[in-house]
Amino acid sequence: MRTRALLRLWELGAIGAIAFAVPTLHAQAAAPTDSVLKRAQRLVADGQGAAGRALVDTVVAQAAAQPARLAEALFWRAALAEQAASAEKDYQRVTVEHALSPWSGEALLRLGQLAYARGERTAALRAFERLVVEQAETPIAPVGLFWKGRVLLEQGETGVACEALREANRRAAPSALELRNQVEFYAQRCRDVAPAAAAPPSATMPAPIPAATAATAATTGTVPPAVADKTMTKSPKSTWFLQVSAHQKRADAEKAARTLVNRGYAARVDGTSAPFRVRIGGYASEADATKDQVRAKKKGLKGVRVVKVEAP
Repeated sequence: MRTRALLRLWELGAIGAIAFAVPTLHAQAAAPTDSVLKRAQRLVADGQGAAGRALVDTVVAQAAAQPARLAEALFWRAALAEQAASAEKDYQRVTVEHALSPWSGEALLRLGQLAYARGERTAALRAFERLVVEQAETPIAPVGLFWKGRVLLEQGETGVACEALREANRRAAPSALELRNQVEFYAQRCRDVAPAAAAPPSATMPAPIPAATAATAATTGTVPPAVADKTMTKSPKSTWFLQVSAHQKRADAEKAARTLVNRGYAARVDGTSAPFRVRIGGYASEADATKDQVRAKKKGLKGVRVVKVEAP
């Protein structure tokens, strides 16, 4: 009976094995936007799991040439999957192949929660760290900060954990009562922990989860505050980037980078003297960079080119 009950929870669109234990604390992807996917969700909720999942499979097949629709279809195939392993595979596809999609953040959150449920705290932390960086300007970012803080508390990293929880509380929407309550509960352990000094823009953060197209690298110059929270550093080596523009004045470069950040790109300003280059990335390979170059051009970014940068 218990096994059947847990499967039922998964079919209702919960986050697989952890749905009964830890809440998502987020409703950004509470319902599909595609009418066929809505029908599939209703079928699964009504106990017709096989029919609902078959319908989603049809949408995935038909949306192969429609990136925006495919990202949503993959996400919901994962959310309605019968097994957690299948769900994880599709969530990974969303975060790798559709990193610029609005579904990417929710997929990252669920990947982290699945890893957490398996007791893989390091993998979970990587997913939550990536979520916080890549979705810094979205409503899901405070949720990622909460989970980051929770995992770090369990690992004994109290100082960093408390900073994450304080930031989650600061950035949570007033209406996010469940999130605020959860943050407050875990933050009780932070009452005697003094706030840490702000880390410099070049502070090292954990590497992204395997196969992530949003892998990052060491900066070659200072990063403006508005952009720094979108970047991470990496061990020195050559790294691939998308170069969007170059400017003679740093102020112009920073303005261009902020515009990109507001559009959801992990943008940065490179260089200590003119020309100041605005870049997105970096990427672990030229192939990864080229894939996002194609996506960026489809989204209206002109003059984007792939460049290789040797870290100092």
